[in-house]
Amino acid sequence: MKDSQVFGTERFRITPFAAILGIVAIVVVLLLTAWRAMATPSYLPEHNAAADYPAQVAQEYWACEVPPVIGVPNGIARRVLEIGANGIATDPFTKFPVRELTTLEKHATQGCRYAVDRHLTMAPKTIALTYDDGPHPVWSNQIMDELERNNVKGTFFVVGENVQAQPSVFQRMIKNHSVGNHTMSHADVSDVSTLKPDFVRQQLISATRVIANQGGKTTAFRLPYTGEDVDSQVSVVWRVLPSPNS
Repeated sequence: MKDSQVFGTERFRITPFAAILGIVAIVVVLLLTAWRAMATPSYLPEHNAAADYPAQVAQEYWACEVPPVIGVPNGIARRVLEIGANGIATDPFTKFPVRELTTLEKHATQGCRYAVDRHLTMAPKTIALTYDDGPHPVWSNQIMDELERNNVKGTFFVVGENVQAQPSVFQRMIKNHSVGNHTMSHADVSDVSTLKPDFVRQQLISATRVIANQGGKTTAFRLPYTGEDVDSQVSVVWRVLPSPNS
């Protein structure tokens, strides 16, 4: 090979073919980067995974003497919203806008950064069928047999450990029905005498990850053992979230 056909020193030689291959590789990388940027919408929210973020939310939640409850009186679900100065309520973990507060809600949440929001309503003469603690290899399948026989959808609040133990039953759930988070081990998160600072967060995150790893997706959560009425739910949040003075 002639010297004019190679580049570099005797110790480090680059042939024309290698140089062209390197340029092609760089172009491919640049094209892939550009494609990913175009394929991923810029408005997608990012989850705040900082280790101290739940404590920060708890501390700010306690800033109000009583956590305000807003939303529709007959709402069947509850969520914590972050209240913005412009009257826009957002998801506290993603910062994604959820809805605009009414005039009365703006007044009720003055001085508070967070509020419990009652939401989701159903048409008259409509009921929501929910089932807890699965997936179970026998009972969950029998329930789904009956629901699907009558063309009815249900919502299954699953325990993470049971999802791991019964992945095929869970696959049937997410294919034909809705699922929700019921903690990783069906823990009583209202028992403050046995709770550690990260216990509740770990219960929720672990179950969410198990659900996602099996192809499921949910933002719904149901507390084990505790009542479904607003007063009970607010009371649990009040006890579970640590006081900034504690």
